[in-house]
Amino acid sequence: MTCGLNHTKADKLVITIENNVVSIKDNGIGFDIEGESKGLGLKIIEDIAKTLHIKYNLESNECGTLFSFTVENTYESHLN
Repeated sequence: MTCGLNHTKADKLVITIENNVVSIKDNGIGFDIEGESKGLGLKIIEDIAKTLHIKYNLESNECGTLFSFTVENTYESHLN
């Protein structure tokens, strides 16, 4: 986490967990989501999400970045 905060020039990181959603938000400089990435960070996150069947959303602008991960309750899904 420290490396990510240093790279984004963020001084605050907020992690929330509610209603099967884990959100990670920083107040850094953001980045161009559509731009070409030189690192593996986003690729690794995408691969892990696919492997674990977790939906994720990424938003980023000059005010910071927000990752939201939604974990489906598989037990309830099988009941319906």
